[in-house]
Amino acid sequence: DELLSWVPGKVSLRKQSFIKIKEIENHKQPKTMICHDMMNGYLNDKFDQGSEDFDAFNFWLWQNVDVFIYFPHKFISIPPFVWRVAAHRNNVPILATFIIEENSQKQSLNKLLCDKNLESTLSNLVDLCEFYQFDGYLINIETKVDEKFVNVILNFINCLKKRPLEKNPCS
Repeated sequence: DELLSWVPGKVSLRKQSFIKIKEIENHKQPKTMICHDMMNGYLNDKFDQGSEDFDAFNFWLWQNVDVFIYFPHKFISIPPFVWRVAAHRNNVPILATFIIEENSQKQSLNKLLCDKNLESTLSNLVDLCEFYQFDGYLINIETKVDEKFVNVILNFINCLKKRPLEKNPCS
């Protein structure tokens, strides 16, 4: 329900990243994706102004990464400001997650992708990308779905791959 009713608001200038990634050349070499899955969720590394925790996760080798994925095991997870800035400063696309891990979330998935809500779901997910300045989503569905629903999911994924590119060719 929260995704379907989401509308862009104002973001504090402190929380806006003005760093955009440049167009990335498509090399024919292997790609490296970092999917940071820290202790089943993010800890002190999510704070905008850092943390006094010396052991908080940080990552320094951005030049070796092609894509960074924020993965805290929440239904729809937007990368924190500090991760978005770090990734874009190093010209690395950063993805949010759209995850269905439990059978209880299947009902939400069905509601978001039904004919009545699919367009709003896609529009709002793309608007979230633009508003919070990240580059797309990792879609992770870990529950059994009805065979008839597979084509609905594939259509959703295909549309979600194309739509952000219409607004930002570097997504």
